[in-house]
Amino acid sequence: MLSEKDQELQRLRNEIREEQTQSPQIDEENTASESLQRLREEKEFAEGQINFLNSVIVDLQRKNEELKLKLKKMVLSEWNDEENNGLGEVKKKKKKKKKESPPRVFCDICDCFDLHDTEDCPTQTQQQQQSPGSPPHSVNHGKRSEERPYCEVCEAFGHATDSCNEDQTF
Repeated sequence: MLSEKDQELQRLRNEIREEQTQSPQIDEENTASESLQRLREEKEFAEGQINFLNSVIVDLQRKNEELKLKLKKMVLSEWNDEENNGLGEVKKKKKKKKKESPPRVFCDICDCFDLHDTEDCPTQTQQQQQSPGSPPHSVNHGKRSEERPYCEVCEAFGHATDSCNEDQTF
């Protein structure tokens, strides 16, 4: 019985040794599989970023080509208009005629439109014909030697100060 127990003890010790030698191999396999899994995830993430950036590049290249075509069309149409000397110029002239209207004549002295310009104003020519130091002509149609009544209260011609109604004062 002792020998059987010794043999069983020996067998169990051997199993323990085998397990201990296999244990580091299992730990190494677990860390290797975890590292491999992490590397796969990083690879998938990087590939996703690459695909996204490639799609952005393709979109920008497409837009660039469209803009180049538009620019080429604009240059060709402008070149054709200059070269035609016919239809292109007629269109330009029609547009200019519609946009360009003659300026209206205005007189600053008379404050009126479309009659005459300030430089051609008849009032200005009358003032220039007078001597430079003399006052403008009177609009009173009386005689020069005749004295007109003036009211100092209301400061107006037409009645004397003595005959002024105080109700009319301002």
